[in-house]
Amino acid sequence: MKKWLALFVFGMVSLFATSAHAESYEITKTLKVYESRSFNSPVKKELQPGERVYVTNQHPSGWWKISGGFIAPEGAKVEINRTFEAFDWINMDSAKYVFSPQTVIARDGTLRGEILIDTYLGQKWTSVNGMPQIMKQNFAAYSSPEAKNPDAWFAPQTVNILQTKENGWSLINTYLGPKWIVRYPHVEHINRDFYAYNEPKYMHHGVKFSAQSVRVLQQGENGWKKIKAEVGEKWIAPQGSYYHVPNVFTAFDQPFGRAIGTFAPQTVFVVEESTTSFGWLKIRTYLGDSWIRTNRN
Repeated sequence: MKKWLALFVFGMVSLFATSAHAESYEITKTLKVYESRSFNSPVKKELQPGERVYVTNQHPSGWWKISGGFIAPEGAKVEINRTFEAFDWINMDSAKYVFSPQTVIARDGTLRGEILIDTYLGQKWTSVNGMPQIMKQNFAAYSSPEAKNPDAWFAPQTVNILQTKENGWSLINTYLGPKWIVRYPHVEHINRDFYAYNEPKYMHHGVKFSAQSVRVLQQGENGWKKIKAEVGEKWIAPQGSYYHVPNVFTAFDQPFGRAIGTFAPQTVFVVEESTTSFGWLKIRTYLGDSWIRTNRN
């Protein structure tokens, strides 16, 4: 009985001690109450001006513990220990700014991982571990934006973008180390030199481009795609297209190479164009991929 009474008295003393150390605070602006000391944790509720809460603990970072969760009336310190990008909106297509590693004051956040921070340019959105990006399809990862072949393919997942480029290239961390990906589904990486045309057909007047990523504006027929290029809008067929040969023609093992067969007039599937010998197209035949010379109009 005495032991139980002692425990009861100790519990009552502890309760009064906790209450005695709680400080009353009147809310002066709308404040979100978070589940934990993180702007990326779930929001439990919102407090309105005029409400009064009791603060039981004030963390050096700026978080206050109250009944039911945590608040940060003046924002909270967040350390970002890498060079990072911040944006006007929660959108990596909005205006971008680059900052050196530093401790920032965060004001808000999302469950995905973004945080709203104070900067000398005003409030911007960023993320400690990189801006989250949902990749809905299998995607390739490259050692650099200039690489012609991918180092690996990954299944659909959410990745954290560490660095972005205007053409859609983005740097992420993978189990293979830092890799570059194309985050836009409408940006396509062409890993070979290619020609682009004013119309969706193989023409004499083509513009040669080196391997690069292109912004696809329109999906045409028979494999043709309209892209945005430095010289304006052009048409390309990166995966090949069809071409009608109206006369009997000879196929070769390479441009100006050995003849391997003669064919009747027909429509052929073009695999790619030669970028070193203009007018030559690689086509598919029953003898394998072969080259033909054309006089394109």
